Amino acid sequence: VVVKVTAEFLAPALLDDLLDIYTRVTRLGEKSITMLSEVYRQGEDTLLCRVEVVYAGWDGVARRSKAIPDDLRRLITHFEATGEVLPIEGFPNLRV
Repeated sequence: VVVKVTAEFLAPALLDDLLDIYTRVTRLGEKSITMLSEVYRQGEDTLLCRVEVVYAGWDGVARRSKAIPDDLRRLITHFEATGEVLPIEGFPNLRV
């Protein structure tokens, strides 16, 4: 579940602008994941917007927080370290 969103609008984008959006995990906690996204006009270096989102693991049945699954943690840490996306088929416990 999303527990926090912070957005900084630094420069305007126009309706027909093509945008580049870069996102990475900045913190992988026991029960939460923090992601940072940056938005740029395609082909330019001016940062238009920066958005930080904190997601928490959630057990909807028990209605309480839960640990981030180890398989998801492995997917994230591998990608952040190498840039390589592991095939989801190797993680049957993760539901798409």
